[in-house]
Amino acid sequence: MEKKIKKFIIYFVVTMIFLAFISKTLSNATIPVITYSTTQSDEITPEISCYGQVITEDYEELTYEVPVKIKEILYSEGKRLPKSQAMMLLDMDYMEEQIKKFEMNQQKLEANLAKYNKLIGEQSDYTATQRQVYLLESEIESLQEDVAYTQKLYETGATSLEEYEKILDQLSMKETELEWTNEDLNIQRQQDAEQKESYVLEKLSLEAELELLKLEKSKYEEMNEEVSMPYTCFIKDIKVNEGDLVPAYTPVVKVLNRDANMIFEALFPVDKEGEIHRGKKVTVLLGDTVAKGRIEYIYSNDDGINVVLGIILEEGSNAYIGQRGKVNMRFSTRPSSAWVPVEAIREDGGGEYVFVLEERKSIIGEKYVVEKRRVVTGDRSHLIVGITDGLFAGEKIVNTSSKPLEDGCDVYVQE
Repeated sequence: MEKKIKKFIIYFVVTMIFLAFISKTLSNATIPVITYSTTQSDEITPEISCYGQVITEDYEELTYEVPVKIKEILYSEGKRLPKSQAMMLLDMDYMEEQIKKFEMNQQKLEANLAKYNKLIGEQSDYTATQRQVYLLESEIESLQEDVAYTQKLYETGATSLEEYEKILDQLSMKETELEWTNEDLNIQRQQDAEQKESYVLEKLSLEAELELLKLEKSKYEEMNEEVSMPYTCFIKDIKVNEGDLVPAYTPVVKVLNRDANMIFEALFPVDKEGEIHRGKKVTVLLGDTVAKGRIEYIYSNDDGINVVLGIILEEGSNAYIGQRGKVNMRFSTRPSSAWVPVEAIREDGGGEYVFVLEERKSIIGEKYVVEKRRVVTGDRSHLIVGITDGLFAGEKIVNTSSKPLEDGCDVYVQE
């Protein structure tokens, strides 16, 4: 009987071990799988990595304010052009022809201008019409005296009514003639004023045309045969051929200014804006190369979360337009009890919290459970967050989980 009991106990223990193994295996297949990290002490100095790219693209298209003719092209596209070095030559014979045409047109305009100045200065002759007005006014004055005298005779019966009315008709006719003559004089004066005004307007137009012609002429006179740039550049695109007549304001060549500053623009957290300032020297990582620079400008970004840094790169950086990179900057922090990865911080209606990983013993061996714990966060970078209350250095906290977690739930730790 005793042997049967011992045998039963052995079978029972083996069965329980087997069931525990199966239970643990099934449990591991259904419970959340997590990764964790150990909180670190306050000795960490946070570092912010700001990502961006080189944005400066200082292209310039060369144009002329007057038509030019291309004589010879000395450089090809893609070549480096030293400062003030001729890249092409203009046809000076064409320019001399244009200057001669301008001089001939200038002489014509000056002759016309002199003619209109003379017309404006001439005095208009109203002598004949004014003499007629004076004569009529004299005749009317004499007739008015005759009317007054004849009226007295008529009133005394010394003359007839017919004779009196005849004198009145003569006076009325002369007054009407005077009115018409004055009207003719006024029309002549108005027409003369309008003519003078047209002369003045034509004179002003000629003066403006003459000044424009002189300006265009001076542009040709001041033009050099050599086409060059006041800085070292690369020839991006030659837009003309030898012998071409290029209209005014039409691009001749497009160049890239290599004397211009190359600028690296990156985003920086707005809450750390106080840690940076204009003139601060920084190091920019551009692929496998390192470039030194200084912060030239800082302005707010549209997202309200970041500010934009403009970093002027030093000469010799070998940066190119659109090249991506980053700049790492360390910053001072407030005291924190522990530092945790950014992904470990979670948030709900009650605020921020983390899941602390705890190891416990059970009938089937060791297992892991999580505790939901409220924390107070402090300084942070894009990688880590400082905890000012709720955690201590050395505690294990959950970073990621395959499923949603709850306070006190079992978890499986991914190795």
